[in-house]
Amino acid sequence: MNNETHLSAEQEKTPDSLRVPQAHEDKRRPQNHQPQKKIRQSRADNSLSFPKSARILSKRQFQTLQRSNCRWTGDLLLINYRRGESGSPKLGLTVSRKYGKAHMRNRFKRVVREAFRHTLSQFPKGLELNILPRKKYSENILTSHILLELEKLLCSLR
Repeated sequence: MNNETHLSAEQEKTPDSLRVPQAHEDKRRPQNHQPQKKIRQSRADNSLSFPKSARILSKRQFQTLQRSNCRWTGDLLLINYRRGESGSPKLGLTVSRKYGKAHMRNRFKRVVREAFRHTLSQFPKGLELNILPRKKYSENILTSHILLELEKLLCSLR
């Protein structure tokens, strides 16, 4: 026994139910509904940037470094290097799952990139590096430890 069979689903439009926005309604609300784009602040110190031109990105570049057979082994790092044709030093990072979980691998990469930025001006032009961790994850790895390793590498290159 359905009692709703005779009800209409359409609502009547009356002039009283129409809403006309006023000019003084809400001035804090943006008139366009598009979100505001955030403008990135440029770094004050561009010397510590890490542009794409300073990175080794392709599989082919990593393989050429591997085949170059120029290796340096430190306490924390294993570094494959070669003198390339590029104008500036380049860095590649390879960190396998054996090193640890993702947050551990990412921390290692951040620390190495920071150390590379600090020593970038000391490296000879055209040097390409692929840095791998030598030991499993250790919580006490610091930028200063990596800086020492990179300085040892620089001394052996000279």
